[in-house]
This record gives sequence, structure tokens and C-alpha cells, in this order.
Amino acid sequence: MDPFHLVELSYDDMMQMAYRGAKVLNFHAVEFARRRQITVYARATAGGKETMVRKPALELGRTVLAVAGADHLVGLVTGGLPETASLLERLSDNHVEIQYLLSRPDGTGVLVLNPVTAPDWRAAVPADVHVESLFSVSVIGRSIGFENLMLTQALSLAAGCDAEVFCVEANPSHLTFYCRGGSGAALTAAFHQTFVSPR
Repeated sequence: MDPFHLVELSYDDMMQMAYRGAKVLNFHAVEFARRRQITVYARATAGGKETMVRKPALELGRTVLAVAGADHLVGLVTGGLPETASLLERLSDNHVEIQYLLSRPDGTGVLVLNPVTAPDWRAAVPADVHVESLFSVSVIGRSIGFENLMLTQALSLAAGCDAEVFCVEANPSHLTFYCRGGSGAALTAAFHQTFVSPR
């Protein structure tokens, strides 16, 4: 991938990128800087161009800021709201935090967690809960989640990468595809090439 340099980002944009899997800055570090109004100057350890993370950010003139992916996620599939609530309570009692709660059109719920941050998740999950191996790829930006053209292109790219889409999460700050499997490298590269690379 050929990333372009972002001179400035808002705290919220950087936090969204970190939360969705970008390995640039830690989500909690940016959240702390935002609360204290500390400008963060981010650059590679080896040097190079820096990006300022602060408020207010300059308007970048583009809606898509980045593509981020998270591999090796776990999806716990529930049969509906009562089962989802029960599983959430059980996970909470065992101090297992979920990352996302998704609802699928067929009425099932999916609790997505990262086994790196929740290593003891298996002990908290009943044997009858269906477990899916997932990865996620997010297009992150401003006012993008409901753009029909972007969603259509993303679905086409996912099909072209043979990604088995499990569910899609769309909101104004991101468009996230959850797919079955262990790695989203091909889909991340395709999304980056299509939505982020300077034209």
C-alpha cells in the first residue's frame, strides 16, 4: 500500500483509526491527549514527516482518511436479543469486554471480541454458542458510512477478494466489513487502493 501523508488529524479521527485497528497511535493515549488538549506529533521512529493530532483539525478536502484492519477476531453468534443479553451479562461477570455488538438482518446478534485483549473469553462462553473466526476491514472518514456508491464499490471489492462477508457496520465515521477467516490483507489493500490512494 502507498499511504499518503496526513498533515493534521482531529482527535476523533485518530481515535476512530486506532479503535478500528490502525497501528499508529494507541486509542487511550489519544483519548488522554484529547481530554487534556495536548497536541500529539506522530512520526515514525526512524524520522520523516509528522502528523499533528489536535483540535481543531484542518479540513482535508476528502472524506476518506484511512483504511484499518483487525485480524483474528472472534464472533459470538446469538439467537436473538434475550440470548445476547444473557451472554453479555455472562461475559461482564467474567470481565471479558467485547469490541462491537452487531445485529444481523436475520435477527441474530454478533458479539465481536479481540482474543488479544480478552484472552480468557473461552471460559466465559457456553459450549452451545456458535463461534466464528473473523477479521474486519474499515474505511474511516467523515460522512461516509451511508454513501451508496461507496458501499456498492466495497461489496464488489469484497467479492473480488473472495472475502466471505459476515456482516457490515455502517455509520457516518466508518464502513466496516466483518468477514469470515483469519486475515484481511487482500481486502485491506483493495480498500486502500480504491478509497484512500490519492487520485
